[in-house]
Amino acid sequence: MRLRYIRHAVALLSLLVLVALSCLHSSHVHAQTATTPLAITVAGLHTSCLPVAVGVTTFCFASDGLWQSLNGAAYVQLGVSIIPPVTSVNGKTGAVVLGAVTTSTTTLQ
Repeated sequence: MRLRYIRHAVALLSLLVLVALSCLHSSHVHAQTATTPLAITVAGLHTSCLPVAVGVTTFCFASDGLWQSLNGAAYVQLGVSIIPPVTSVNGKTGAVVLGAVTTSTTTLQ
């Protein structure tokens, strides 16, 4: 009977020690501060990126932009406008200058 109480006491003491150690360990956890920002320097075009592979998503930092290949698809550029630029106005191309044109006259009396 006494042996059973000793076993319970040892088990309870072990549990208390584990709880105390876990509390002691968690009190020393704190946020880390970054001292320098991450900088990536590149000099090549995206045509030098790694070849795409089926089932692999790849990001390529190149001098002509950020490129991605999703699941082995062809590289596409990120952060580019998909709206094409205006190349002509009323049939005129090149450096088009818009101006106001009056087609009616007003007579003052």
